[in-house]
Amino acid sequence: MLKIVPYDPNKSYRTIIHGPVVFHAAQEGVADGERYFHVEREDGEKYDLEYVDNQEWAQASPDYSTAELFRTYCSFPPYHEYDETRRILSLTLLEGKDRVWFEEANEYTVALTEIFLWETDVKIFCQDERMLWFFPASDRLTVGGKMPEKDEPGLLRVIATYFSSMFNKNYDTVDSVTCFHHVMLYQWIFKGKYKSARYLELSLPRDEGIGSILGTYTDLVNFMKNWRRLEVTARPGTSRYSDRLLTKYFNVKMTPMDAYSRNSVISIENFLPLLICKDFGGKRVTSFNLDALSPVFLANLEEYAETVIGNKKMLGVLLRGSDFFKANFEGGAAPISAEIAIPVIRKFMEEGNYDGIMLATEDSDLLHAVRDAFPGKVITVAQERYSVRDFEVAQTISELETMRRTPEEYEAHVEDTTVNYFYGVYLVSRCDTLIHSNNCYGAQLAKSFGKGIIQRSYCIAEELMKK
Repeated sequence: MLKIVPYDPNKSYRTIIHGPVVFHAAQEGVADGERYFHVEREDGEKYDLEYVDNQEWAQASPDYSTAELFRTYCSFPPYHEYDETRRILSLTLLEGKDRVWFEEANEYTVALTEIFLWETDVKIFCQDERMLWFFPASDRLTVGGKMPEKDEPGLLRVIATYFSSMFNKNYDTVDSVTCFHHVMLYQWIFKGKYKSARYLELSLPRDEGIGSILGTYTDLVNFMKNWRRLEVTARPGTSRYSDRLLTKYFNVKMTPMDAYSRNSVISIENFLPLLICKDFGGKRVTSFNLDALSPVFLANLEEYAETVIGNKKMLGVLLRGSDFFKANFEGGAAPISAEIAIPVIRKFMEEGNYDGIMLATEDSDLLHAVRDAFPGKVITVAQERYSVRDFEVAQTISELETMRRTPEEYEAHVEDTTVNYFYGVYLVSRCDTLIHSNNCYGAQLAKSFGKGIIQRSYCIAEELMKK
């Protein structure tokens, strides 16, 4: 992102001319290693442009996630090339909005102002009077004034400092980099290759769980429905789950091997920039639902649920722990201790007069704590579970699985634990009330599977945020 900063006459930066393409001219220099530019205006004061790397800018904020996942991968692409005049844009952030407020005039908010003025009917307000260097004031654009109150109905607030929209589950307030990324998401995905491509391929990280992979893959399929010439596929052999497992139990398509030789593949190497977006990691429940399971697998789940639950009135509880504690996820994704979860569960048990608790968790410590608190009341699927202590030598469950299994044992083990994971998620989705510790993908899957059955869901991490 290029920020507008005061002109410094003591610096010998290259001078470019102010105008509609000034930021694009500067980005060409950024590609060659330049970071600062003088800008000359014909009828006004000079100014400088300073290039700030999007990822470094976000990570410099004290509000940026300390989770290892978000420090390892790049969340925010640099966008050295983009076209605000093309119609390959995503405007989902504006759903339900009739006004947009920008705190600062910079490369991204100037481009967004042009897009919103041409492509939408929203009214735009900018607190920074430098926006008048690029656009005249009009009945659609008001410059100056004070910051509006948060949560005004119909308002999108775009602030100058980093804001963790994903973890705060708040896409009514976003920072300018996040807002720009949302709007340019298709351009980041296509990388200029849309016309020659047949497949949009998602590389599946080895350290991501099955819920995250399937949720993101399915959300991408639905996000791309307007681009029917592109078939969404997964890159073979990239995740810790075998291609056979993904295609046997779930509706995942692998990229045909001959597609690479025909140069018909657009690859998304890093799917973290998808997760920070509203359509993927935001407020929406994942679009991965029961229809995405194989008919045989679904029939087995239904038969098992009827046997285990039958006519009993069960409280569904999903607690995500283990490596979430090690990863130090925050906000709505924060892990919840047994000391916090158990009083919440007890309150629901007493108020709802439930026969028992249907518990899904991969955390052995949480399982033992809940069983001790509610003796004889807890039903759970048999599966391998992990203690927080296990992660003294590893960061993720996938690392532990690799360390504890020979290559010959690994594939069969992962298939077994994956199938059991889905049995647990499916069982809690058959309950009329779901308590989940945080907004992990397991909770999203349970809510998606339980559509029409789950009448009430309660996220402990989100409720703690409100307090």
